[in-house]
Amino acid sequence: EHAEAKKLLKKAISFEDELKKKLGTTEPVPRSTADRMALTEGFVNMGQRYMQGGNFKDAKISFGRAMALIVLDAKLEKFKVIVDQQMEKINSVDNQAQLWDKGRELYKSNEYEECLKTLSQLPEDYLPAPDLLSILAFCHWKTGDSDKAKSLAQRQIVKQPNNNRAKFILGNIYASEGNNSAAYTILNEVKEADPDYPGIDDILYKVSAFKWGPLAIPLVVVGLLVWIAYIIHQKLPEFRKNSAINQARSLLNKNYPKDCIEKLAEVKKLPNISAFDGALISRLLAQAYLKTATYDRAIGECKHLISINPQDSEAQKWLGFSYLGRRAMTPESLPVLLNLYKSEKNNVALLGLLGQHYISQKVLAPEGVDILEKWLESEPNNPDVIKGLGKFYLQKGRSDPPAMKVFEMMMELKQQDPEVLLGIAKVQMRLNNQQSCLQICEKVLSLDVNNELVHSVLRESYQKVGKIPDLLEIYRAFLGENPYNVAFQRGFAAASKLAEKEQISSASKSPSEVNRPQSEVPPQVSEATVSSPAEPAEGQTICPHCSKPNSQADYYCQHCGKSVI
Repeated sequence: EHAEAKKLLKKAISFEDELKKKLGTTEPVPRSTADRMALTEGFVNMGQRYMQGGNFKDAKISFGRAMALIVLDAKLEKFKVIVDQQMEKINSVDNQAQLWDKGRELYKSNEYEECLKTLSQLPEDYLPAPDLLSILAFCHWKTGDSDKAKSLAQRQIVKQPNNNRAKFILGNIYASEGNNSAAYTILNEVKEADPDYPGIDDILYKVSAFKWGPLAIPLVVVGLLVWIAYIIHQKLPEFRKNSAINQARSLLNKNYPKDCIEKLAEVKKLPNISAFDGALISRLLAQAYLKTATYDRAIGECKHLISINPQDSEAQKWLGFSYLGRRAMTPESLPVLLNLYKSEKNNVALLGLLGQHYISQKVLAPEGVDILEKWLESEPNNPDVIKGLGKFYLQKGRSDPPAMKVFEMMMELKQQDPEVLLGIAKVQMRLNNQQSCLQICEKVLSLDVNNELVHSVLRESYQKVGKIPDLLEIYRAFLGENPYNVAFQRGFAAASKLAEKEQISSASKSPSEVNRPQSEVPPQVSEATVSSPAEPAEGQTICPHCSKPNSQADYYCQHCGKSVI
């Protein structure tokens, strides 16, 4: 029995060790479904964030780890649909532009077989790559397929007569076939067009030696050896530098950013670093730092690239992602993040950062409206974006269906702002939805019974439906139980004056109503307690802060920016 138990235990431990390797952790695998579900959800969320940042390699790793847990626990099947969808997206991201970029990097890294596999998927007439055939020919030549290389190089020269790479390939192939005269002719054209073309001197001297016959061979050999020794002496530091940079690029392409950073740190110590090399190193470091979440250093490298070329779109994009990773919202980072938003309109993290910035502004800028609306689509239950967008709609006096939908969402928030509620009430009153207006006013009073601003909205709403006497009765009933509430006293006094004006107006039209009794103000309210502001012109509202006129459709004063309710 003990032996069987030990055998099962050993098997379980082995299974867990394999699973931990897949998950990339040394911690024990969670034992409960709830913990495994939380871990799976974490991997899924991490993968989605990598997807948003364009890091499909790390996203694939995260989704693979999530799938390892899903296979382990059948109760995690709900995550399988999400993982499958994201994996399909990852498998479909390699478009022609990405293939071309990937193929060029492989070509520069001297990985010719992989370069062939990648670039062979592109059409031969791919417009952004006019020299595609010569690159394919070079790769075929380096992998030993001279016939294919020769055919592609000849087609490249027909298409692009001045392509030195195709001529160089043909010259080498002619030399290997023993056709030294043809090789010398075509290689000499390369030499005249570009005297510094890599490798041209060696092969040209070689074929010229055979061209001039056996008598010149000894002299040429000696001269060639001397020249090679000189080249090695002169070019060895340059070769070491270029080799180290290529190794760093290869490490970055293989998703080893930390190793890439270490290699480039060694390269930067070399004495023969040129300005071009510095730009190339900064380009590699910016990507490596971004992958390792070292955002401050990534920002520095991106700024270096932009100082060299202000139109560098890749550096601008990397700089935007670096600022996004740091959650940095400053006058310096805002234009960069807005530029990133043009190509990343569905990035929830970017929408949130920009949205929080515009919400914090005293007056919402027009360019912030599009961002807030996009943010609301991504996070319809976010109270911050609902409040910010709702206040903007109130400020502009909008009552269209999208604005009304936002107002409804504002009414459902847990934390209510009485001023905002009164703004929505005024919109409902303007739409002749008096019942909704009064319900909102009742909600304001339930939040703050001493709110004085609500009474002007109540008067206007009751006046529109011709029920000022009913409002007076409500005031009397409330003041009967709460005689010292100043807000209701002033509201009652203002409503009484309005009722008197209506009585006078009615009396001028109907003499039989002249003797109608006037409403009395409770003894607690005197003329000194109630101050009545000057009557605004028709269709206008006077701002209580700066006393300047505004349209009744305005929620915020167009002069001082404060609420006109």
